[in-house]
Amino acid sequence: MSLRRAGARSFKPLIHPAGSDTALAAVLGEVAAGRWRAMADLLHATDESDHQLRCTRTLLLARVAVQTDAVASWLRDCPRDHNALAMSARVTVERVCSLTGNALARETHPMSHAVLYCREVQELFPHDPVAYLSEFAVACARGSAEPGPPDCPVVGPWRAFASCWRTSPWNRETVHRMHDAIVAASGGRPRLGDGQMFARSLVSSPGTPAATPLRVLPLVSLASIWQQLKEGRWALPTEQDGEAAADIERAWVWFTSAAPETRLVADLSFLAHALWEAGNLPRAAEVFEALGSFGATRPWEQVAGAGKGVELLVRARAEALAARRPHASSKPRRPQIHHKSTH
Repeated sequence: MSLRRAGARSFKPLIHPAGSDTALAAVLGEVAAGRWRAMADLLHATDESDHQLRCTRTLLLARVAVQTDAVASWLRDCPRDHNALAMSARVTVERVCSLTGNALARETHPMSHAVLYCREVQELFPHDPVAYLSEFAVACARGSAEPGPPDCPVVGPWRAFASCWRTSPWNRETVHRMHDAIVAASGGRPRLGDGQMFARSLVSSPGTPAATPLRVLPLVSLASIWQQLKEGRWALPTEQDGEAAADIERAWVWFTSAAPETRLVADLSFLAHALWEAGNLPRAAEVFEALGSFGATRPWEQVAGAGKGVELLVRARAEALAARRPHASSKPRRPQIHHKSTH
């Protein structure tokens, strides 16, 4: 084995909730310790017009802050602070949604209280998507199941989704939450048809921006398909091959169009996996190089099984980088995912 290949095989990805957002990573430890000032400084420095960055940071901060009194302390000291109120909505909803496995949380009061609080914040700051997304998370946790529009006739929390979309169209968190809610409402059927229909109807529409990360969304369903194929749970119809190839190509358009600093590790991870599964190693290598030292648990852990995700990621990365060569064709092969062998 060459030294270069050995080095690729010994690669240890840096997996962190903040991904490549080093500014956020530096603050999460402060929040975990119950301190709020670094969080306040970070959100103050975050461009409010950058909805993807603001929504991602507030969500990840809330998932850490929910275990502390950091946001409550911030709100006591700064009761009119926009970011403190937005974070309070996030944390309130995170706490409510974490209780949905308990029968008591199925009662309407805790969720209704959270919704009312989110709406109060929305009235104060009607152009900020954070409180709308927080209310949408409650609708998803409740399992709201309303009929979809004619071009996507699947059930899901469509009213709350429409409210989020009006405030922040093409919002990544909104659409990923909706996809997961639709899959859950369909009972998580192995064919994943409802989730696929939603994702594909969204990203294949003529108005879809080239640089939107939502182009990666169909690959989330594809990862679940590959997982179930490897488990031998079902067989994929041959006609899905062409649709999968189109899904990957649309995601590649995002990769080549979006500014590098806007590409999340989570999205790059799904694209790298899909390209590797499809056998397009030169393109996969480009995505792995964009990831640098960072990695994510999904979809690797999902496909390989518990405790095996990093091993599969390292293997795929090594194979892709080894296949990278000057002037290599970047044209993808048909994925042939209906008979892909188990890794």
